[in-house]
Amino acid sequence: MTKRSTRRHCAVLDVPVDALAQAAAAGACSLNDAFLAAVLLGMAKYHRLHGAEISELRMTLPISLRAETDPMGGNRITLARFALPTDVDDPAELMRRVHATVDAWRHESAIPLSPTIAGALNLLPASTLGNMLKHVDFVASNVVGSPVPLFIAGSEILHYYAFSPTLGSAFNVTLMSYTSRCCVGINADADAVPDLAALTDSIADGFRSVLGLCAKTTDTRVVVAS
Repeated sequence: MTKRSTRRHCAVLDVPVDALAQAAAAGACSLNDAFLAAVLLGMAKYHRLHGAEISELRMTLPISLRAETDPMGGNRITLARFALPTDVDDPAELMRRVHATVDAWRHESAIPLSPTIAGALNLLPASTLGNMLKHVDFVASNVVGSPVPLFIAGSEILHYYAFSPTLGSAFNVTLMSYTSRCCVGINADADAVPDLAALTDSIADGFRSVLGLCAKTTDTRVVVAS
């Protein structure tokens, strides 16, 4: 996943919210930890399909900077870049490893200084920033969506997906909850990921591995839309 281009292609899959939350709880982790673990398990499989064994991947994760005193509306985020393991096969252990790393970054003392640092980086040539971002393998984000059905002109919305920017990485995977499902959108660089179907199926299998931790729910279907 080292090549880069301006061409993009997209894919989607659905995961049940309750099942993913139960899987996260089984590992004493958050839904975000379960989400990231599923992506990492999928990426390990995807690389094995290409004859590559990897121990970690570098990702970009949006971290909220909002405070209780901020006005409603809009976002205040920074982007943290760090490596996560891909050589852990056990979903529960992987979730715990992910949780420890993400939690450390959320409480990193330099995070509040990110806007100032970003202002300085914006003075650098675009080519320099582009080369820095090329070393990020993927971007992942999860967004809390509507827990109740939404409508447009009287017609019910069945699913909605976010196709977020790749920011110089190979692909962006964004999970957005909607009623009982997690709608997962994948926006991939066509040169970095020429076989999007294989990547999507691998990530779907990663979710299935994580959902295997569920003990109660009956709905653990991971649906890859055609």
